[in-house]
Amino acid sequence: MQRSTVLLLTLVLIPAIFAAEPIPPGTQFGTVYVRVTDCSSGGPVVGASVYLDNPTHRASGITNSTGYAAVDVFAWFYSYYVTASGYKIEAGERRFSIGEVFQICLFPESAGFWRIVASVQKWQGDIHAGGSGWAIIRMKNLEPGVFNITAFEIWVSGYDGPAITHVVPGGVLLGRLVEKDVNITVNPRPDVPVGRLKAELRLKTTFTSADGRVEGPLTASTDLDYITILPYRTFKLRVLDFWGNNPVPDATVVLEPTLAGIEATYTLKTDENGYTTILRMPDGAYRMRIFYPSPYDGQIHLVKQSFPTLVDLARSKVVTVSLYEAHLTVVDLAGRPLDTEFALGNVKSLTVDGFAQLRNVPRGRYDVKVWWRGIEVYNGSIKVDEPLVRNSPGGKLEAQAVVGDIVLQLRRFDGQKLRSPAKLEITPFESSQVDNETVAFSRLPKGEYIVKAFVYNRFKASESLAATFRFSIPKDHGEHIVRLEVFDTVVNVVDMDGRPAPMNTATVEGREVSVVNGRIELQDITASEYLIKAQWLGFTVLSETVTITPLTQPYITAKIYAMSLAVKGFDGSTVEKAVATIKIGDVNKTKEVVNGSVTFDLVPAGNHSLTVSMNGVKVFEGLVEADRHKAVVVDAGLVRVVVKDQRGNPVAGVEVEIAGVGKSRAGADGVVTLGQMPAGEYRYQARYKGFNLFSGVAKPGLAVNLTLPLYTLRIEVVNELNNPLEAVIEITREGVLLERRSGVEAYFTGLPQGPYLVRATVEPKQVEQQVLLTSDGQAVRITMPIVLAFGSILMSSSDLITIITPLAAALVAMVSTFFLSKAVRRKAKRAKGMV
Repeated sequence: MQRSTVLLLTLVLIPAIFAAEPIPPGTQFGTVYVRVTDCSSGGPVVGASVYLDNPTHRASGITNSTGYAAVDVFAWFYSYYVTASGYKIEAGERRFSIGEVFQICLFPESAGFWRIVASVQKWQGDIHAGGSGWAIIRMKNLEPGVFNITAFEIWVSGYDGPAITHVVPGGVLLGRLVEKDVNITVNPRPDVPVGRLKAELRLKTTFTSADGRVEGPLTASTDLDYITILPYRTFKLRVLDFWGNNPVPDATVVLEPTLAGIEATYTLKTDENGYTTILRMPDGAYRMRIFYPSPYDGQIHLVKQSFPTLVDLARSKVVTVSLYEAHLTVVDLAGRPLDTEFALGNVKSLTVDGFAQLRNVPRGRYDVKVWWRGIEVYNGSIKVDEPLVRNSPGGKLEAQAVVGDIVLQLRRFDGQKLRSPAKLEITPFESSQVDNETVAFSRLPKGEYIVKAFVYNRFKASESLAATFRFSIPKDHGEHIVRLEVFDTVVNVVDMDGRPAPMNTATVEGREVSVVNGRIELQDITASEYLIKAQWLGFTVLSETVTITPLTQPYITAKIYAMSLAVKGFDGSTVEKAVATIKIGDVNKTKEVVNGSVTFDLVPAGNHSLTVSMNGVKVFEGLVEADRHKAVVVDAGLVRVVVKDQRGNPVAGVEVEIAGVGKSRAGADGVVTLGQMPAGEYRYQARYKGFNLFSGVAKPGLAVNLTLPLYTLRIEVVNELNNPLEAVIEITREGVLLERRSGVEAYFTGLPQGPYLVRATVEPKQVEQQVLLTSDGQAVRITMPIVLAFGSILMSSSDLITIITPLAAALVAMVSTFFLSKAVRRKAKRAKGMV
């Protein structure tokens, strides 16, 4: 309702703000017809409001069921506004003719639609793709608030993104019911469509409503009808080599229209960065050729020919051509880079760190020459062609110049680098060098050379000849890998289970070495026998002489065990839980025995002290010799109680408790197992159905056999007349209710002999009776004090006597009174007769 009111006020006040000219006197007056339809379905819009406004005249109408509204106006210019519930407002300005039918369609209104009307008043300047101009946009704000517009974006059909953007840093205020013209800069992007285009205006804005609330930043969209972008394009085009890595300077770009009947040629030149500017060129398809003057052979090469559209060039902004890189690497015979002079075709240059990168080389084969100290040391060629791998050069050449030395890479017998220096002597020059990696004898003249190598073996404490080599120049000019008769080896020390031995040190020929993960690394040794010794936790576990030769890795075994102990009681039972401690030298290791097993890892060979404790009591103490598997019998056993009845059947449910140890209940087999305990005597208490039955002493390893006779007790309930009487019968012992039953009699089975309390209840009367059960099938009768029952009223014989005695006394008194009075009357009569 509030929104409708605002809309009505807006439309009522519109004449004050619109710009149609006044109606001249004598203008024809009559009826025009406005038909309003739905833009989506084409159907009529019923109940739409049509307003025609002029500064001197205003008229309105409502559409009928066919979508028509008849409005009486002058044949002149009016601003029109058409609105309907659920539709966007349509507005504009036109001249109406009497009797005409003006058709207009409304779009359904969507959530977030802002009521702003915009139109293009001026569209001036060189407005083409990439060009620049200006425009005046007229806007009307029909919302109850103020817009602060900071940017204008014009979107056109067929283009994903704003075609034109104008930013207003300070913003433009558009108040409620205000019509405002805004001058914007029109700078279409180079790749936008051209021609007459359907346009939409998107405003970057904030909105302040009448109550002061601020919404935004937000985008408000409105229709802008059509705009025209001239069919020309202006943009910068860059020419790059094949992979787009290097600009191509001094190239000539020739563009020729492909459209029939148009003869034109556009010739452009690239600058030092490969750029050229295309200015106001007509849109369309072109034949494009790019020519490049090559300094390498002095020829002009056609490096690109294609038929692009101008819009594609504007989008990509880059053209790649068939020019490539050529990479040249110059090394000597030792593979070292040479900084020297070279020539590729007509271009001379210098290598840097032995490398040269030549750019913008056309396809072809080119001569390559290299000079070293004024002497030509290489003569070859390089082929440049289109590469297959991205970012790779079109040509690549590694030129090896005839320059080098004899360089010796020193290696041990196994091909690895030396870890200790070697001394090399060369004859006939009688010079020597000491190094452990590389020895270089530079610029040797032609001839035969003998090189001898000497090394020092620190384990044998002696220096010996390791190798002798012969070389010649130029045959052996370059780098050589030589192997000396020096090698490293690894001695693997494992325990008795094949695992790496745990010790950290050992001795080899009396020299201490490190042991890491069971490996002894011996470096720079010669083939010989070596004595190796090792200890673990103070015990000697290894003393062995090993013959070591190249390419071998001997394995030796240290006497160290993962000792597994099987722990059992003296009755053969598995010890389920205990604590075992083994003492190895000064080291104590403690572990729990679980399910009869405990493993002590890394135990050295020898005898070691072992103790086993159970519940804080020591059950084993002695020496054990280290081995993989050992069995230990401890001074402990199972505590078991076996309960049977008088017939030898197992009795379930008997609970046996040993104070401070625990308790357990007999299962269906009648066996109570209280676990393993150290040897000794343990007092137990046995209960059945909650009351104590037995007590005694149990010993581990010896089963306690208990016989528990179980009997059946029959309880019968009668009244004082010895008639059976239904009652609730309960039996208890030692205050524990064992069972409750209902009936004239009850059988209680599985009862041990002894005293019981039997209780019979017939509400509200209750009788308790002590019973001593001594035999099976024993019967007990309980007499309830009941003679008569009147509904819920129960009466015993004593109750009857209590009631009858007063009645009998009253009857005797009445009879006595009667006979006494009768005797008195008789006596009176007699006396009267005597008188």
